[in-house]
Amino acid sequence: MGEDIVESSPVSFSEQFKKAFPFYLAIGMTASQFWDEDCLLAKYYREAYTLKQEMQNQQSWLNGFYVYSAVSAVVGSAISTKKSTDFKYPEKPIEFKPEKESNKEEQHYTAQKTQFEMLVAALNRKFKGGDES
Repeated sequence: MGEDIVESSPVSFSEQFKKAFPFYLAIGMTASQFWDEDCLLAKYYREAYTLKQEMQNQQSWLNGFYVYSAVSAVVGSAISTKKSTDFKYPEKPIEFKPEKESNKEEQHYTAQKTQFEMLVAALNRKFKGGDES
């Protein structure tokens, strides 16, 4: 009850723009574009930034997949008792297809899953002493 109630004043539009300004500079918008040109330009820069982030995320995922494929090929070949081509690095880059061809993509995923399961089984045999090679 003895507390003083301090009312906060709303933030002005000028303050909001000044606060947002560094972000737009960071994503490539010039000061002149931000302050002097059509305000919709800021919206488009923001949308382009989101798309760029999504593309970078996709590229990072793809890089991880290639690293995973390489490690699987090396480790799988090293612990496999038979000369097998089950653990192979992809011979060509992954092709991106429209959604209609997702069945091929699913087949590729299933093949990768099977390859990984074989790797795990081989590792389990090796650690259980079933593979003395």
